[in-house]
Amino acid sequence: MATPAYDAEPSLITSTLLAVAIVFPILGTLAVGLRFYIKTVKKQQLSSDDWVCALAQLASWGISVDIFVAAGLAGIDYTYPSLNPLSAAVIFLRALWIEGFPLVFSLTLVKIAILLFYSRIFTTSKFKLAVHIYVGILTAWCIAVIICQLLAANPVQNAWNPLATTPLRFNYNDFSLAFAGMSLVFDVIVLCFPIPVIRNMQMTWAHKLQVLAIFWLGIFCCVSSAVRFYYLYSEISLTSIEMGPRRYLKVSTAFIWGTIEPNTSIIAACLPCYAPLFPKGRGLSTLLANFGTLFSGRRSSRAKEKKGSDLLASDGSYPLQKPNDISGPWEGYDGVRPSYNVDVERADSFRADQDPLKDVHHSLIKVTRDFTTTESRDPGY
Repeated sequence: MATPAYDAEPSLITSTLLAVAIVFPILGTLAVGLRFYIKTVKKQQLSSDDWVCALAQLASWGISVDIFVAAGLAGIDYTYPSLNPLSAAVIFLRALWIEGFPLVFSLTLVKIAILLFYSRIFTTSKFKLAVHIYVGILTAWCIAVIICQLLAANPVQNAWNPLATTPLRFNYNDFSLAFAGMSLVFDVIVLCFPIPVIRNMQMTWAHKLQVLAIFWLGIFCCVSSAVRFYYLYSEISLTSIEMGPRRYLKVSTAFIWGTIEPNTSIIAACLPCYAPLFPKGRGLSTLLANFGTLFSGRRSSRAKEKKGSDLLASDGSYPLQKPNDISGPWEGYDGVRPSYNVDVERADSFRADQDPLKDVHHSLIKVTRDFTTTESRDPGY
């Protein structure tokens, strides 16, 4: 910590807060960059959850920029000697007010990114509907918080005016606690979202727990959210007792966790995407590798199902198509042009004057989606 000058006021921007504002966004950016790199190397198409996660990281950088600006204007650990306490309080209050916007943007976007990632893996209609509904709830929550943050004071600039007689339209302390508490609850709900689907999957309970453990790597975002709520509640209690410009400086610890929470949430959201980097072994690498195998298997099954559905005719049968390789016995010539009429019994082509399947008496063969065969015979056959 810097040595204070004579009569220097403590600064909201501490060395610890500044270090957190530098280190954690860099870690989050590296996590998102690695996520994009893996998709590129594996030649996988970038999905909506990838881009939303990148937007969440961009929003989290807004918190750091807010801290950098406040540090440059007021100082680190202690305010500049030339800055009077009233001007410092204005700078710090404005920094706290601005922080709310990128914070709610980042927290909302990372939750939506996780939900979109879920919907790519679990493709049932009910699950997708639940995801869409919850995304709508999160979006409405984000808009409501932004409106409340923007219109907290009347006029708006009173939000960072320590001398305003009636600076706020509502109890901002209660609003801050409600914001942090709802974010924590929403995180827990997001983590619990895949539980019903995993419970009904056709696999052993041990495998189910392994898959669930991958999704629950994001538990640290709930921990950081809970810690932020605790410190926010503690600091708000202190600021309600102590008056004067110094009372605005008690929220530094909560500010630190408000910077940690979105970045750790983004890192946690990217962890399941790193499965291709881990060979099967033991511990965490085994979980990630198994998750990658499961995810690839589900995508492969959906691709095969789609391909098979494309081949089906309107009546549910599989029509015979011209083969790509025409050098085999499937192609014959009727004197003038090739014929693609196929005698299924002899696995050969037939000409116009031939009667296919003539050796099969009254056999009715139909290929359906389930490949069932119905055969009837004459009593005298």
